[in-house]
Amino acid sequence: ADKLGDLGLTCGEILVTIVAIMILEFVQFMERNKGGVAFLERQKLSTRWITYYTLFFIIIVLGEFGGQRFIYFQF
Repeated sequence: ADKLGDLGLTCGEILVTIVAIMILEFVQFMERNKGGVAFLERQKLSTRWITYYTLFFIIIVLGEFGGQRFIYFQF
């Protein structure tokens, strides 16, 4: 049996997870070496807005907006 399939994840979900971890590691690297948010603030206005819109659309496209209850409602 496929060990990754035993986790209940599809190949697409695994790919999204790996890309998300890579993005988080990149952001951590930027914060440590380049000043994080200050790096983005030093960019041109057009570059900043392209970054903001890209992040927004990534959230919209890859987000899970199902009808599941919020996990903390059970406590």
